[in-house]
Amino acid sequence: MNTETTLDQMDQMDALLDGTLDDLADMPEIRLYPEGAHLVKMGWVLNHTIPTVFNVKGNEASGLKKFIQFKATAIETKELPAGSTELPLEAGTPFQQNFDLTNEYAQANFKVIMTALANHYGKKTNRELITESEGAEVILVIKHRKDKSKKNDDGTPVKYAQIDNLQVV
Repeated sequence: MNTETTLDQMDQMDALLDGTLDDLADMPEIRLYPEGAHLVKMGWVLNHTIPTVFNVKGNEASGLKKFIQFKATAIETKELPAGSTELPLEAGTPFQQNFDLTNEYAQANFKVIMTALANHYGKKTNRELITESEGAEVILVIKHRKDKSKKNDDGTPVKYAQIDNLQVV
C-alpha cells in the first residue's frame, strides 16, 4: 500500500467519524446466487489466503490456508428453474467460490470450470486458462448443495451455491 492510498483512507475515516449515522453504509444484503443460469463477468484471485484452524490427526493448529478464488459479478439472470420463487439477481451482485486444490472434491469442482474454459480457449495449462479467462463474460449455471450437518435458525439445512456448469459467451 502506498502513502497516497493510506492518506485517502484516513481522510475517508475522518469524514465518517465527523459525519452522522446517515453517512454510514447500511449492511449489504448477502444472498446466495439462486439456482439457474446467470450471465456474469468472471475473474480469479490466485493465492487467496484465509485464516483457518487445521485439524490434522487430532492436533489443531492455526495458520493461513491458500485457495484459488473464482469471482463473478452478475450482469443478469438468464433463467431460473420452473416454479422458482427466487428473484433474478441484481446487476453487480458478487459471487465467489474458493478451491483448495489439496482436496480432491475441490479439484473436481475446479475441473468443471477448467473443462469449460479449455473447450472455449483450447487445450492449455490451467494457469494459461485462468489468465485468458480473466474478465470474460460467461453463463454460470448454479445449483445448491445442502449441508448435511449445519442448520439455519428455522431448522432447514444450510445451502451453498455451487457451480454446475460454465459457458463462455
